[in-house]
Amino acid sequence: MAPKQQESQQDDVDESATRRHWHEVNLRASYNDISSASCKPAGRPLDYPTTHFDIAVQPKLSTVMWPTQTPGEYVEKQYPNVLHGLHRLERGYLLEKEQGRGRFGIVFIATVLRGEKRPRQESATVEVAWDDNTGPRETTSAVSLEEEDEVTWYATSQKAAVKVVLCHDLPTAHDATEDGHTEDVNTGSYNHPLLEIAATRLVGGGYDYYEGALGYHDCVDDKIGAENGLAEEAEQECHIESAIEIKKSFSICKYEAGIHNVTRLLDAYVDATHIFIVMPYYQGGELFHKLQKKGTFDEAESRYWFKQILQGLSTFHARGMCHLDLSLENVMIDHSYIDDGTGNVNERLGRAVIIDLGSSLRVPFHARLRSNSFSLHPEKDDSAYVGNGCCYNNNTNKVDSFDVVNGGLRCIMSPLPTTIGKIAYLPPEFLPSSEGEQREPFDPFAVDLWASAVMLFTMLAGVEPWKEPNNKKDHKFRMVQNNGVETLFKGRDITWLSEEVINLLNQMLKADPRERLSLGEVLEHPWVTKKDD
Repeated sequence: MAPKQQESQQDDVDESATRRHWHEVNLRASYNDISSASCKPAGRPLDYPTTHFDIAVQPKLSTVMWPTQTPGEYVEKQYPNVLHGLHRLERGYLLEKEQGRGRFGIVFIATVLRGEKRPRQESATVEVAWDDNTGPRETTSAVSLEEEDEVTWYATSQKAAVKVVLCHDLPTAHDATEDGHTEDVNTGSYNHPLLEIAATRLVGGGYDYYEGALGYHDCVDDKIGAENGLAEEAEQECHIESAIEIKKSFSICKYEAGIHNVTRLLDAYVDATHIFIVMPYYQGGELFHKLQKKGTFDEAESRYWFKQILQGLSTFHARGMCHLDLSLENVMIDHSYIDDGTGNVNERLGRAVIIDLGSSLRVPFHARLRSNSFSLHPEKDDSAYVGNGCCYNNNTNKVDSFDVVNGGLRCIMSPLPTTIGKIAYLPPEFLPSSEGEQREPFDPFAVDLWASAVMLFTMLAGVEPWKEPNNKKDHKFRMVQNNGVETLFKGRDITWLSEEVINLLNQMLKADPRERLSLGEVLEHPWVTKKDD
């Protein structure tokens, strides 16, 4: 092996080890740790990368081959509702039935199609002239191709969920909300389909990205609105994503088992009037609906789902993201069994998958330490850091924000102008305590962890612990703040829970974020690590 190649491979190993180290540091870092390390709160969330699409193609009529019971034999049927990309013909989708309607579009269940492209048919045109000396002579010839590649579509047993969004229904990049605040699509200030595409691709990767294949994607600016010339933008020159960038982007996720606990993007298409977002279809439905049918989960089943939710959160945080809208309604059950290497997935129960990333944020991080040492006070040792060593730059009087791939400790984030997520699942520091009061700076990872604790309580009790995490407005919330989780359960005649789970919930649901457990501490809690038969 050449010396340069060996050096490059060693750099990759060192980089991976460093990122793993900082992921572990952030798993265990408490609110006190990151607030001590921050000179000033970060100004705003980081922007997501530009959203990329392929151009949508919907032929008037497409032929789909359906397998029969005889191997190798197919039944041919024609459909008007096949969707695929202009530059990617190895996969398409047969839209079959409407699954539901949301704020921004209609969701269809689709059969995933495998495409086999047939070469274009050539036809030659030859003009012949007569020469008195030599006889017949070819004067001109032309070769014409069929206007479109022909594709043979084969139906598979896989299903997908296709969200069809009408472009005219999308908010523009900066829309004012009812309370007068201005929202930014990039920063995730409201649930937006374009943000969902960018976030899902970043945290879990599209199919092409995670599997290592490279696909064509036409670039469309992610701040498009109803009158932003989407059709014209879609005609920009097609390009291939860099294999090196993809490799770096997913170096953290490769060792995260929780990558299977976060939904992924299959495809994203756009035409002059619609955006098509294609995700896996999870036949098990919402975890919330499963709980509704059973009433409550026992401790073993609650632990089963809770551990997978924590694995999904670990993946989010390793990618430098927070979900901010975590709830039982946003966790799906997948029965297409995938062995994640942990032995934690029960094929009968299924696998928990976190969905709906349209409200997620990219978290700003400090500049990375040159060594893998961890200091809570980087401003006292600038020499150990790349650059100035903290979020606040004394030279420019501005906040410097770094992506998670640079390593370092996450920053405390400035309050958001509006509320994101479901009130019952949000921590008290994320909400104003009364109208007119300003929100507090918050730890973005702690918001997701608090929501997971509310989910655990709800699985055990069958109902959410309170309507709003506010001492002045909700007596149940006041009760829990006095280590009253057990009392709250007893009020619902639930008296059989173990001391370990009561202890875990009491420590996770502290009103003061400085007193709560970190994700690393939760993962090591005796109740979480207990093995069930």
